[in-house]
Amino acid sequence: GSTATASPPSLTWKEKLDKAKFTIIGFICCVLVGLLGGSLMVPLRYGPNLGIVYAISFSTGVMIVTLVLFVAYFIVRSAMARQVVLPEFQLKAALVPGLISGALWSVGNVCATYASLSPLGLTVGFPLTQVSLLIAGLYGIILFREMSGVRSIGQFIFSACLLLLPGCMLLAMFGKK
Repeated sequence: GSTATASPPSLTWKEKLDKAKFTIIGFICCVLVGLLGGSLMVPLRYGPNLGIVYAISFSTGVMIVTLVLFVAYFIVRSAMARQVVLPEFQLKAALVPGLISGALWSVGNVCATYASLSPLGLTVGFPLTQVSLLIAGLYGIILFREMSGVRSIGQFIFSACLLLLPGCMLLAMFGKK
């Protein structure tokens, strides 16, 4: 005789939502990063030409927001655990690398701000600063061996070319004249 296979039980909406929560959170974070990152240089467009003053105020704002998010994360994590969960501070291991990376990031931000001012303007200058993602990816592959395998590296290069080259062509065609 034939044996009937039992079909798996249907998931309830709550179970489906629970399984999809990380996808939903990831999607929301992607949209927020796009909106916030895309509007990063708006104050330069509508305000006076502030140059370095903008970079300093932006860095100060990032520091304040980072502290607020850290405290919020600490509160939420403690509330979820129903006890106070103190974060582990690795001050000895993280202080010097953290200060160096923060200083490098600030220097890069100052340079990105100046690249976005005349003569290039925001239309051309700021998108070109995002080429740093490609450079960082190549450093990760070549210097730090963060990725290996022909397929993985090929996918990285293909996707970089797929996104970067059309963007550069659009900037060349429609950028500041």
